[in-house]
Amino acid sequence: MFRRPPILRLLLLCLFLAIPHLTLPARAAEPGAEVLNVSATLSADTPTITTLVYDTGPMNLRLQVSGGEPGDIVTLTLRSNANQPLQSWRARSGETIWGNATLPSGSQFVVQNGGTSTLNVSLQVYARGTITELAEGDSAWQGVALGRWCR
Repeated sequence: MFRRPPILRLLLLCLFLAIPHLTLPARAAEPGAEVLNVSATLSADTPTITTLVYDTGPMNLRLQVSGGEPGDIVTLTLRSNANQPLQSWRARSGETIWGNATLPSGSQFVVQNGGTSTLNVSLQVYARGTITELAEGDSAWQGVALGRWCR
């Protein structure tokens, strides 16, 4: 009778364990999965957009603002289903900011242009796992990234 070498048995075991099982429970979104992607132009005529959120749980947020003048500010507000503000972030033109929040059921995002210039905004929301919190309880990191030449 043919005996399989130990290395072959180990490889077969690894192959069996690597095959995904078909009975995995359903989940809302894998960590890092994009759950919302909104791009808009906010002018003085239409300075606000509101987007309903259908997913719940801990999320990372990315807000990018361009156009207008360097001092123009956009405010992103997370509101509850009772329209109460829960958290907010501010970004200037030319900035990309990251934040995180736990989204309750029926919540919404409100993006508001605080100036008179036309601004382009892009908001992405990811299930937690794409960007880690810097420390427990941190709700945002923001600022302007400046490119530097390295030698």
